Amino acid sequence: MESILPNAHAIYADYGDFILEVEPSGTDPDIAQYVDDMGYFRLQMKFLNDVFVLPHDIVVKVRDCGEMTAYYNPADREVHMCYEIIREFVNTAYDVYGYNDDGAHDYTLNTMDFVFYHEVGHALIAAYDLPILGREENAADNFAAYFILEYTEDGGQYIILDAASQFLAWEESGFHDYADTHNLNIQRFYDLACRVYGKDPTTNLALEAADWFSPERVDQCPYEYERLVRHWDGLLYEWSRLSEAEPTTAIELDQAVYTWTDRVYITLVAPEHNADGGRVEQVGGASWSHSVNISTEEGGFMHGHTLTETGPS
Repeated sequence: MESILPNAHAIYADYGDFILEVEPSGTDPDIAQYVDDMGYFRLQMKFLNDVFVLPHDIVVKVRDCGEMTAYYNPADREVHMCYEIIREFVNTAYDVYGYNDDGAHDYTLNTMDFVFYHEVGHALIAAYDLPILGREENAADNFAAYFILEYTEDGGQYIILDAASQFLAWEESGFHDYADTHNLNIQRFYDLACRVYGKDPTTNLALEAADWFSPERVDQCPYEYERLVRHWDGLLYEWSRLSEAEPTTAIELDQAVYTWTDRVYITLVAPEHNADGGRVEQVGGASWSHSVNISTEEGGFMHGHTLTETGPS
């Protein structure tokens, strides 16, 4: 993922980092060497730490897992990228493009990129205690699509389309798949195609012609994508440096150090919220996109505070 990072701000202090731990492979040293030579995960750690402020560290482990998978472990706050699933991406790429074709490397990188950011989505949902309605697996898919399509230098559409192709290659739905926490692979294929089309219908008219999603859904895809971006922008606004807006709000505390019995006085200078000079106004409340949230160095978090105007600005 060749990333773009806007000049922007985050509201919270940064108490954590994404930390990379790469283990040698006892079963597939060739794939471990391939991953190391690629340098992908080292680049992503720098990018993620530039973008996100964290209430705690999140460890990314690249290792043997004994099965073809990738996952986030909330108890240990760890993303696990397994050599077995990366090997699966490489094998699929070789089947499609041939052993020495540059397209095979691009396909491997793209599918790995999507799966990695899917797991990062889980990690951020947990770290920020984000409100998720419905399946979290769908939310993680949507985060990966949003983040790649919005913040990849070339637009990210080929990353998402390769990921969609991988889900199509995996489609062998059986009875128990309907009870899985993920959508069916064929549903994930169509959802990702819809995200790409929804971002830019004019450029991606070929997807409609190639039957990458149902005709009934074509008109909905731009609306779905606009809503997806708007909602993720709102959820991440206070935790990331993704917003292009420059900070205009000054936050001051009445002292530098507190004991656990001290009362904390917060002064917020926010002239942009002074919509009516004749009224006593408030900022914050329960809305996640414009809330006043408080985090501590130890990882404590309180959401939904309201601050009331005490001065003319």
